[in-house]
Amino acid sequence: MCLPCCFCCPQANPLMFGIHTIHKYFSLLTLVVSFFLLGFLLIGGASTELAYLSIYLIRMRYNDTNIVSGNTTAAVSGLTIRANYLTLCASAAGEMVCTTSKNTTALSGTVGSEKSGTVSLVAISAALGEVCSPYLLVTTLVLVLLITIVVLWQLMPFVPGKIIARKICAATALLASLVWGLGAMLQHQAIVSAQAFVQASTQQYIHVERGSKAEALSWTSFTFLVITFFSLLFRVFRDHRQMMALEEKC
Repeated sequence: MCLPCCFCCPQANPLMFGIHTIHKYFSLLTLVVSFFLLGFLLIGGASTELAYLSIYLIRMRYNDTNIVSGNTTAAVSGLTIRANYLTLCASAAGEMVCTTSKNTTALSGTVGSEKSGTVSLVAISAALGEVCSPYLLVTTLVLVLLITIVVLWQLMPFVPGKIIARKICAATALLASLVWGLGAMLQHQAIVSAQAFVQASTQQYIHVERGSKAEALSWTSFTFLVITFFSLLFRVFRDHRQMMALEEKC
């Protein structure tokens, strides 16, 4: 069985050569995009800059009026807490402070206006951090980094084991997609449950807002991981088809 020349030697056809070149680096591009999206999701809230503050899992604040007792809460109505995987950010009276989710004492100066009888936003945010742990996210980042290194290695000319490397990349990409698919679903469910539970248990005394940008980053990165897997899988099937064609020639 003879394959057409344009498939055996893409350089003979400029169009096929262009498609071959784009596909050759396509998986690398999707991996880089996935890594940066996941990394940005992980470090969201690490700084008081707007680009980082806009990435949060959940944002909580006190309502202007205490529905339970009917008393105004002007002293704490301006307090806002943003919670992410690794950080907590508190803003009150024009002051913004960010710290790690394990070091809530650093927010004492900013949240000092919380009355002793009020529900603590910091405590609720810290509890959310126990539910939305970053382990699956960090695991996915490590897997993506390993895949990227192997893809870069097998893109180099005259290196051995390219076919095996592509199979390993495809299998690892599938694992990364499954891990982060689970992580994104758990993240979504935890945030939705926290929003419903906190607002209902406090009778709307605390307003909870889900982070739309963080959720968009989660599902966009998951989509890129799935695309990466199918791109690598296509190359594995292509290698298998070429080997079968060579065996038939022999």
